Amino acid sequence: KLPVSKPFWLLIVVEFVNFKVSEFLKRKSDLPEVACNIVRKLQMDGVNIKFVRLDNAGENVAFAQLANSKDWNLRLSFEFTGAGTPQRNYLVEIGFSTLWGRLRAMFDAALVPEEEKYLLVREGVHHLTFLDGLIVYEHEGSIKTKYGWIFGSDPKITLPLRVWGAAGIVKVLGNVTSKLEMRGEKGMFVGYALDSSPDTYRMYLPDRN
Repeated sequence: KLPVSKPFWLLIVVEFVNFKVSEFLKRKSDLPEVACNIVRKLQMDGVNIKFVRLDNAGENVAFAQLANSKDWNLRLSFEFTGAGTPQRNYLVEIGFSTLWGRLRAMFDAALVPEEEKYLLVREGVHHLTFLDGLIVYEHEGSIKTKYGWIFGSDPKITLPLRVWGAAGIVKVLGNVTSKLEMRGEKGMFVGYALDSSPDTYRMYLPDRN
């Protein structure tokens, strides 16, 4: 749990190539519907998900019930692991550990002030989860990114990749009253807006939090 507005990190790992999906929740009770939405989207993108392994926490049991309900009908088989056996969900446990390590290194390289780190955890995790999907994975003699194996193609983004934490200027929207008035605001690159055009970025503006 993080000291932010959406403190609970949900991590889903597709075992085939260790493809990861990260989402943040305001409450643990939000997990069933959020997880159902993620699985449904993966299925609509052609990912054949049949089995789900997770521990037997209350929110996970609720997810299983909702997923196979008449409303969702995701047709999933669930395997629950016992309490205190994280090794049985090792892909997720290793995923958390790996992404946390990368996040610390990325914050350090970007010189993120200590007091702003928690404000940027979600943006950092989403970007690192995206980058993890670009890792090249070899299977049966073929080499593709994880995205390539899962979806058949890579995300449409403008290359080369931007450096997380790089400075940039964001255009100020609204009325500009003076020829000398600033038309931009200093910001920091924190990721790609993947649902927008390939050259659309997410920027953190410190003065606006």
